[in-house]
Parts: sequence; C-alpha cells; structure tokens
Amino acid sequence: MKTSSSISKHVLSPLSLAIVAAMPAALTADENKQDNYTTLDSVVVTATKTEHEVATAPASISVITSEQLKEMPVSDISDAIRHSVGVFQVKNGNGRQGIGIRGLGSAYTLILVNGRRVNSVNTLIRGNDFDLSTIPLNQIERIEVVRGPMSSLYGSEALGGVVNIITKQADNQWGGQVSVDYATPEGSGSDDGNETRTSISTSGALIEDKLFLSFHGNKYDRDAWTPFQEDYTTTTINERDETGLEDRNSTNANLGLTWKLTDNQTVDFEYGYGHEDRKSNFEFKGSNGITDHETRRDTYSLTHKGDWGWGNSQIRYYQEETEFKERSTTVPNGDATQTNQVVDGFITTQFGDHAITTGAEYRTSELDNDVNLKTTGSADVSQKALYIQDEWKLSQDWALTGGGRLDDHEFFGREFSPRGYLVYTPTEALTIKGGVGIAFKAPTLTQLTKEYSIPSCRGRCTLIGNPDLQPEKSTSYELGFTYQGNSWDLGATVFRTDIKDMIARQSEKDENNKKRDIITYENINKARIDGIELTGSVDLTDSVFLTANYSYTDARDRDTDNRLATTPRENVNVRLDWEVDSKLGTFTQARCIGDQKTRGNDNLPGYSLVDVGVTYQLTEQVNLRSGITNLADTRLDKKDDNFDFVERGRTFYAGFTASF
Repeated sequence: MKTSSSISKHVLSPLSLAIVAAMPAALTADENKQDNYTTLDSVVVTATKTEHEVATAPASISVITSEQLKEMPVSDISDAIRHSVGVFQVKNGNGRQGIGIRGLGSAYTLILVNGRRVNSVNTLIRGNDFDLSTIPLNQIERIEVVRGPMSSLYGSEALGGVVNIITKQADNQWGGQVSVDYATPEGSGSDDGNETRTSISTSGALIEDKLFLSFHGNKYDRDAWTPFQEDYTTTTINERDETGLEDRNSTNANLGLTWKLTDNQTVDFEYGYGHEDRKSNFEFKGSNGITDHETRRDTYSLTHKGDWGWGNSQIRYYQEETEFKERSTTVPNGDATQTNQVVDGFITTQFGDHAITTGAEYRTSELDNDVNLKTTGSADVSQKALYIQDEWKLSQDWALTGGGRLDDHEFFGREFSPRGYLVYTPTEALTIKGGVGIAFKAPTLTQLTKEYSIPSCRGRCTLIGNPDLQPEKSTSYELGFTYQGNSWDLGATVFRTDIKDMIARQSEKDENNKKRDIITYENINKARIDGIELTGSVDLTDSVFLTANYSYTDARDRDTDNRLATTPRENVNVRLDWEVDSKLGTFTQARCIGDQKTRGNDNLPGYSLVDVGVTYQLTEQVNLRSGITNLADTRLDKKDDNFDFVERGRTFYAGFTASF
C-alpha cells in the first residue's frame, strides 16, 4: 500500500511535465481575461440567496463562467466542473458519472438549476447521472459550486455541497448562438465512440421592456466505445463491461418567458424537456447482456419576484416528472415514473446592519413502479420546512452569517440544521473566513420502502428497502483564507466533517436460494473526512496565465478505520493559458487523480490526464476550437484490472460557435 508521500510524488510529477510541455490556452481576446481567469470578484447567490463576491461569501465557493464553458471539451455538467478544487467525478460503468465534493459521493451533492432542485434519484438507483445530462450547456451563464454542507438553506441532499447552475436571462436585444462540436477517439472504427453535439439558443424581447422570451436546445449523440472488445477473445476479465462508454442519444430544450408586471415585479415561466436513450453490451462470466434505458423528463416552473422598498421576495411553484423505461436483458423490464412538486418562497429584508432572509418549502415526491413495488405499485413522501438566516455586518471588517432550517419529514419527523459562518476582511486583498454547520441527508423513497425490491449484482442478489432508516447527520468545520494580489491570487482551506448514521448496504444469504444474497440498507457507520484545499493563479506574463488547485482528502469509516470507497486521496489540476494574440489562444491542462479504494477494498492506483487545445476568433461572430483530450492515451484497464470504470482514450475534438 502506498504512503501519502509516495502518492504525492506520483501525482505531482506529471504536472511538471504538463506545464513544461504546455501548448496552452483557450481565450479569445485580451478584454476577456478578467472574466475567464479571475473569479474571486464574481457575484454568487447560492450560499445565502443574496448577492456576495466569491472572496467574501460565507462559504467555500468556485465559479465556472459561460466563457470558460465555451473553451472546455465537455459532455455534461460533471465534465464542466471536474477541474474545480475539492470536486471529483464519481464514475460508474458504461461512462456514467456523478459529482462528489470533499470526499462524499454524488448522493451527497444537491443539484440545482436557478435554485430549483433537480432530482430523479428514485427512478433509477444505480448509475443515475440523468440529472446532469438534461441541461443544455449553451444555456448556462455560470455554475456555482459550494463545498461543504448547506442544509441550513436547502435541507436534505446538501450534506456534501451544492452545485447551482445559473442560466442566461433574456433582455431587449435579440440574439443567439449556434454551436457544433465533434469528437472521435483515436483508433476508433467508423463510428466507435464518436460524439456530436449541436446546440442553439436565442433570446430577446417580444414586447420591449415588458415581455421576454428565451429558448435553448441541445442534441447530443455518442456511439458506444468498446475498448475491451479484443481482450475478450484472449483473456478472462472479471465483471468488466464490454462497452467502455454506452451508446447515448439525448435531446434537451428549455423555453422561458419573463413578464415584467411593473418596474419592481416580474413573473417567470419555464418549461424544460429532456429525452435520452442509452444502450450498452456487457459480458459477465461467459454470458452476454444488454442494458437499454430510456428517460424522459418534463419540468414546469412559475416564479414571482418582487423588489420592494423594504426588501426582496420570491415565491415559486415547480414540477418535475421523470419517466424511466427499463429494456435490459438481466432484470425485469418495466416503467417507473417519479413526480416531484415543490412550492417554496423567501423574503429578504434589511434591518440596520442585519439582512434577514426567511423562507418556507413544501415538497412531495411520488414514485409509480409496478415492477419493483410489487404490492401497491406506488410510494410517496412529503416534507415541509421553515428557515431563517441573519447576515450581520458586525463592523467594517467583520461579518457573521447565522441561521437554521427546520425540516418536517413525513416518515422520520423533524430535523434542525443550524449554521454559523464568520468572515474577516482586514484588507481589500485578504479575506479570512470559517464556520461550522450541521446537516442531514434523508433516506430516499426507495431506501425507505420495504416492498421495494430490485434484482442487482447481475442477478446474483436482490436489493430491498428498510422503513426503519434514520437520516444521516453531519457536523462540519472549515477555516480558510484568500489573498488577491495585482497579478496573482492564493487560497487555502482546511476542513473536517463527522458523519453518523451513514447508510450502508448489508448482505445476507437468501434462505430460499443460497446462491442469491438479500441486500438491504442499515444505519451502521460513522465516518470522518479531513482535508485541505489549495488554490492559486498567476499572470506569468501579459499573455501567459497559470491556474492550479490541490485537494487532499482523508475519508475514513470510523468503525473500521478503512478508507471510504471511490474517494481519491488527492486531486490536482493545473492549467496553462497563452493568449498568442487577440484572436488566437491555446491551453494545456492536467488533471491528476490520486489512489482510491474499490467497494471491495481493493487498491486502485492514481493516474493522470492531459488535454491540449486551441481557439481562434475567425470573425467577430465565429469562434473555432480544436484539441486533444487524454493526450497520453491513459487506459485504466492497462493500469489495474480492479478499475470498474474507464477514461476515454486519446480523443480529437473540433467545433465552432456562431453568434447572431
């Protein structure tokens, strides 16, 4: 087993090579430098539901801007934020991936779109990354990533952190964009692993200063990538999917209308549509199988916002309906529909040095599934919440944010989640901040429902729910600083999270079939996660910019002292950008993922990925981009047989964006 020091040496050495070999960056013009590389001055809203600059916001926050998204070769939201500090991709078979924050998996990360929950967790309990793939990337204005618990505002699922996708808003000026991107892995056949994305967006005023429309659409097609095919003819591979990346075809669209009732009141209506098909083949102990999943999502929201003399208000209703169809060969086939409905609202008002935010939420979730809910065919749950927050400006240099949220869950009753955070700004350049928060994560509807029964483990086990589960609870602490110089910035944060009543799967033999296991959920574990996060950037010259971040995470089961599975010990990201001139830019970025444990407690070695790219502003309206991802063609199956996921091999990509 490698020591921490040996891991650090292994992880950091490719970074030096990446920087030296850099064919750097993807910028379009000098005037965009501030937006692209300096995010400490960005305005964010997720941590408090009020506006703050990143440096002085009462939380640890990263921001990815729309300009940065244009430069990145990404497939979905997890690709877009994977280079952020404290973030790691939770990868599953067939290329599905979620977002983990500070050592906790994707189940502990709350996904929001403009503050609205996106949650289809009950329709598919394994490898569910559909929440990340239904948001058109060209619709995004920025992505705010809050590291650490935010249950004091958002309740359950925000135990690890929050990812809030802020979308673009329409104004009087009509305009839009069309983007086309194509990528192909090296050595592919005519269609093996090729992917194409086409996006279109437009917005403007139907009635000047009164009624605005926005539309965003995205079509994505990826052919299956099968890097292991030849291996099957010569070797025996234990439980490895034949399809490294599944065949995936999706269509997503969003229509928004904003009606300005008066100078201080607006009404927003949004409709979102998403449809996705995914297919893959696998081989298990000599037998072949097929997974075939179809998902459709429809979302509706109606929001009223007011800007009053005494403060601001918002009230909103939204509904999300997700339909999942199973057409696989190893499990019973059928349909599942999850319907979520939410009414929420909040008011913010100023009392002297205090900004008080109070809010409420009522939420219901219903699951219809006559395949896995064999008795009733359906299950539902409701919960309601009240919260209050006080942002107190103690002095010119000190600010204290405190608050709490009381959730009342239909099944397990009331949970209170308080939080306190102190920010000290002794100079304009230096910010010191830290806080403590208590959070919880409610069991999912399928985990709580005893009649829920689903075949798993390639048919070797059956997974059932447990109505006696209690929420997972955590207490988190963090302390950090940021310093912003004239041409450089630096930040560091240390944190600790203690979790009790962690939900884990427990297995026992089926009394009626000794070859089959019965698996259920139990509150049995305690965990502690300690870590440090470092960030920095520097303008090496007027045209060359270096950004980097490093995270060290020690995530352990306190009962056994074993490391938590699928949690890399170290993550390092380095990016070097070069503005060759006002039109041409290049970049090199390296991502190093440290060693980790499998769910079977096997060791997985660390590995590194390097991408290079170039952008060119052909005309004022047309921007071109091209590059190579995974330049060194890192293949995880060649590093260790215990990897149950893949990184796509060396891949060439090209695309353009045309504005109108």
